[in-house]
Amino acid sequence: MKKSILTAAAIIASLFILRNAAAMMYIDINAPTITRLPIAVTMPVAGPGSNLNDVELLSTVISNALDASGYFAVMNPSMFIEKKAGLLMGQFNLSDWTDIGAEGLVKMAYNVQGRNAVVQMYLYDVVQGKSLLSKQYTGSIGDVRYIGNSIANDIIDAFTGHPGLAGSKIAFVSKRTGTEEIDTMDLDGSNMVQLTYNKTINISPVWSPDGSRLLFTSYMHQNPDLYMFNLLNGILTTVSHRHGLNISPSFSPDGSEIAVSLSFRGSPEIYLIDPRGRIIRQLTNTSGINVSPSFSPDGKKLAFVSNRAGGPQIYTMNADGSDVQRITFTGDYNASCSWSPNGKRIVFSGLSKGGTYDIYTMAPDGSELVRLTEDQGDNTSPRWSPDGYYIIFVSSRDGHHQLYVMNANGSNQHRIIATDYNMSSPSWSSRINFKITIK
Repeated sequence: MKKSILTAAAIIASLFILRNAAAMMYIDINAPTITRLPIAVTMPVAGPGSNLNDVELLSTVISNALDASGYFAVMNPSMFIEKKAGLLMGQFNLSDWTDIGAEGLVKMAYNVQGRNAVVQMYLYDVVQGKSLLSKQYTGSIGDVRYIGNSIANDIIDAFTGHPGLAGSKIAFVSKRTGTEEIDTMDLDGSNMVQLTYNKTINISPVWSPDGSRLLFTSYMHQNPDLYMFNLLNGILTTVSHRHGLNISPSFSPDGSEIAVSLSFRGSPEIYLIDPRGRIIRQLTNTSGINVSPSFSPDGKKLAFVSNRAGGPQIYTMNADGSDVQRITFTGDYNASCSWSPNGKRIVFSGLSKGGTYDIYTMAPDGSELVRLTEDQGDNTSPRWSPDGYYIIFVSSRDGHHQLYVMNANGSNQHRIIATDYNMSSPSWSSRINFKITIK
């Protein structure tokens, strides 16, 4: 399998930003429920030499990213009634937009300068009739998708006070080829790339903190071995091929160490290894199964799953394996734990009384238990977004096992993409500023 990774050019060259000094909070992303803000994204005004396909792609990428954020209701262009189409305030009629219910408005100009695409973006609050943002973006002509993601993130920031996650990637296990392979896609479900082609079982993809590496377990050599794929140079390396299980890896917050479950000495135990697979220390030592380690954001503790007391439950321990504490006592089957980026919550999947699996969060000491899903099929494999404002998970509520996203409080649950095959084991990267291409 020949692989190559093409590094993208640096994109953003900001000229100026216009903001009200006392910024208004348009969307409270911590509210119990969020009403999507109606926003119109107009087709960019194309300058001489512009490729219309690139112009349309720019508008599509921005619209899809805003919709995928869960904060905006992107208006259908068929609703637009604008007759006087200018870019600057005073050059167009605000009433053309307020009359159709728009509250936000995005206008753009797309120009080609040599081999570069230059996009001038204007963001308006049409209700108050004021400019929120004016910014210029420059990148190579082939980087239109990355320019669009950058624009979407700035729009999200202007309305929420928090940058968006457009440009981050979802790694997951896909059965679209009939076998379990590792794929990646953008947050809106687009730009799907298959990473493995070994036609066997590949499971548990996990991103490195910087998004440049991907750990996963594969049976490509008949044993569940641990591999690392470097997305910058396309090199695949074997991290651990010890006899037995090499499963459920987790990077430390700085990416220098890996917690993993190994069974070469008998029962699966959690070990700390370096990226070359050398054992640093053994963290658990019981007769039961110990899997699914997840580091706290400061790297001082880990949450993990163990059946040492009977059914699988969530535990925590210090990073040296000391001070083990059981933190779930409700339910007979709790698994798939993940520590939030701010350190305040742990998300996990638990078997509910109705016989289905649901997503829960709790404080690191097991208190403040909150159920996020209910009466919607099985919901498993929850993982946090890199900023901690979202949770991605797998749900069977619409038939096939598909990937869903919700706000951290359980609101705004929506499917990323509808497919006719099963998807599982999602992992959410930090923002990635390079292309992933496999040949």
